[in-house]
Amino acid sequence: MNTLYLIGNGFDIASGLKSTYSNYFDSVFKKYPEYMPTRSALSSLELELKKELASRQKRKRAITSQIPSAWFFIFAWYKDSAPKDERQWKDVEEIIGQFILPTNCQEHVDSNSSISIEDFHEFVQSKLQQSSTEHSTDPKEKVFDLLRQYFGGINTSQIRNQDVNKLRDLFRIELDKLESDFTTYLKKKTTSNQQYTESCEKLLNKMIEVNPTHEIPTVPIGTVGGPMLSFSSEANNRYLLSFNYTEPFASKERSKLSHIHMANLHGTISNGNAIFGIDDVHLPTNLSKTQKDCIRSFFKDIRCILKEPNIKLDEVKKEITNNGAIDVIKVFGCSLGDADYHYFKHYLDAADIIGGNSEIGFYYTGGKKNSPVQNVYSLLERYSIDKGLSDNLFQSLRTSNRLTIESLD
Repeated sequence: MNTLYLIGNGFDIASGLKSTYSNYFDSVFKKYPEYMPTRSALSSLELELKKELASRQKRKRAITSQIPSAWFFIFAWYKDSAPKDERQWKDVEEIIGQFILPTNCQEHVDSNSSISIEDFHEFVQSKLQQSSTEHSTDPKEKVFDLLRQYFGGINTSQIRNQDVNKLRDLFRIELDKLESDFTTYLKKKTTSNQQYTESCEKLLNKMIEVNPTHEIPTVPIGTVGGPMLSFSSEANNRYLLSFNYTEPFASKERSKLSHIHMANLHGTISNGNAIFGIDDVHLPTNLSKTQKDCIRSFFKDIRCILKEPNIKLDEVKKEITNNGAIDVIKVFGCSLGDADYHYFKHYLDAADIIGGNSEIGFYYTGGKKNSPVQNVYSLLERYSIDKGLSDNLFQSLRTSNRLTIESLD
């Protein structure tokens, strides 16, 4: 029997780790003396950048910046541009995709509520004669001018002659810096949270025990009052793939979960190979090889390969392939969004979820069922369309009692 567990950031959050984007960004902004929660995020960055540029000019040398990456300006613009009652830090990988990908590769993106690297390139070329757009009332011009200053100070010679591909290279380097800073933050949080590992183990044990119970149970044998042994007539092959960068079970020498083969899909903080990125997309044929290569350097699969090789992940994938079809998939804490869709598509295929008898369960904590149900429906709807199904797989799985959406509270 083959059971696959897929866990996302919601798993770490439910285990008490402050690992949300909001937790991370708030920790950075609190370093700025002028920071106030009521002030716009971009304004706080602007004040910090002005202070750093002034210090750099005064000392005539580089200084250690408190702004981890140019991407902070992009993320801050999205936060400030949202309606007041919705102003929160958004999914950084979704924003990376909107900024980096050509507009004709994106669906349902409103140009008025998004910014792109083409917009930034056009701005740089059209505003070279101006030293600043400090008094501009256009929010896009404001963030682009701050980016221009961040990269080259008031003198824009470093980016004035860059084509859009070279600008993408700059932002790829800035993405490396973002990954490094987030890794440092997460490492501190896991080290300081003494209950985190134990909480993770308890939560995973709940996933193991909860329906669907297609897994082969162990059978206790022995005499009352005497030693008891457990066995099963068929092997339980359990695999855990994590979308997180944490390894809550790796350091436990006597883990109760040693029978589970575990790996991280996007690197780990311990190996320093954690990555952010976007899902693979089909690029327009009219793009040059240079343009395609530049854009593909943001794809998750490529970034994973270019970072330190993930040998453990390769081993777990090989075992999953060699041991036959997946019988049960259990999911906790995954956003089920675009950035990770191809992973779910792959493992739904591996489970033969359409033609076979495999089961899938989605689990959550917090008591609110509406959002998980909607996300699961959207995932299975997209998968159904990709597979050319006339009906949504959500409905057929529910009818055949092969879909579970359940709270673990």
